[in-house]
Amino acid sequence: MISLGCAKNQVDSERLVGALVQEGFLLASDPADADLALVNTCAFLRSARSETVRTLRGLQALKRSSRLRKVIAAGCYPSSSTRVPGADLVLPFDRYAELVAVCRQALGLPPKDGWAESPEVLGCAPRLRFGDKRTAYLKISEGCDNRCAYCRIPSIRGPMRSRPPEAVIDEALELVADGARELVLVAQDTAAYGRDLPGGRASLAGLMGRLLDVAGYRWLRLMYAHPAHLGDDVLELFGEHRLASYLDMPIQHADDAVLSAMNRPYGERQLRELVEKLRRRCPDIALRTTCLVGFPGEDRAAFRRLLAFVTDAQFDHLGAFAYSPEPGTPAARMKDQNSAAVRNRRLHTLLRVQKLVADMRGQERIGEQLSVLIESPGGGGQAAIGRSQYQAPEVDGKVVITAPHAGLAALGAGRFHRVIVTGAREHNLVARLI
Repeated sequence: MISLGCAKNQVDSERLVGALVQEGFLLASDPADADLALVNTCAFLRSARSETVRTLRGLQALKRSSRLRKVIAAGCYPSSSTRVPGADLVLPFDRYAELVAVCRQALGLPPKDGWAESPEVLGCAPRLRFGDKRTAYLKISEGCDNRCAYCRIPSIRGPMRSRPPEAVIDEALELVADGARELVLVAQDTAAYGRDLPGGRASLAGLMGRLLDVAGYRWLRLMYAHPAHLGDDVLELFGEHRLASYLDMPIQHADDAVLSAMNRPYGERQLRELVEKLRRRCPDIALRTTCLVGFPGEDRAAFRRLLAFVTDAQFDHLGAFAYSPEPGTPAARMKDQNSAAVRNRRLHTLLRVQKLVADMRGQERIGEQLSVLIESPGGGGQAAIGRSQYQAPEVDGKVVITAPHAGLAALGAGRFHRVIVTGAREHNLVARLI
């Protein structure tokens, strides 16, 4: 199994593998030892599609020197295109229920009647989790209704469908029983959770309140929250026990005209008010965002407004992309397209500005005492590596615990320890054990 793309894709991949393992398939750690290679693809951007094709073609080349017999492409790419280079078979979202039948047929095995549970995107099939079990992604909805002008996700993943709150709570209980000490809420738009459910019987704030009542884990973390959909009821939860002082809210831009062209229903004033409200409610909160630069019509003045906003907002973490025209999107047909050189130059400028901001935010944390989830225990002269509540898995920096070395050998992965921050280096914090 090769899972490409975001954390939401990883959840899908774990369900696909879980369904196959239930049916007697074994998971190989090396594709050269496998009969089938199942690739959960990403098609969000041109670069993601290129990575998918490189991966699939690399597996095709491996077939000539290994036991590998078939390469199956699942997920976003086959759901958005009729042709997937490098794939022997495809499995778009609407065919996930056929997963076992497709895999058995690929190996020349007879059909098997009656298998346990479908790994559908919104299904509840057991997950075979990858990586560190102490952190678990919990997907609360699928699809998106936002129709941003640059994005293909609604056409690939479909409209937003919220999972029933009971199903989310049940899965949270299973994840905690399986060792999770951190639950990370993910979706295409977590803040819109529950809007599509009948009778207004669910909301993100209500779901989070119920999750905070689940015993046995330490941190609840919120990712992918659309700024226009973040209600005061969610903001009021920050500062509560076990809700990480952290929020990921992709703003994409801060110039009113660019935001309007992107079909993002807010402006700079609303963003400034939201940031101020969050910092009043939870002064130590770490904010993460995502920006898209070089959008059609973004002139120098608009880009300068974005830089000014990023400087003022003081985001702890920021991811950025240079705009690329995606087939079938309204933005691809817009006039005033910026050149690739301009888009890339602005991307590098934004990242340089954010590095200065992040460095300053890191320096401000020197002297703070933090609880850190250990990911790598170190020892033998090696630093231990962990994360604080201010750092999400995979996308943010780490806490590098360098001293005292005598105590590092006692650290265990998945355990929490108290440290004091002694420095900041690039995107990481440096600390010592207390």
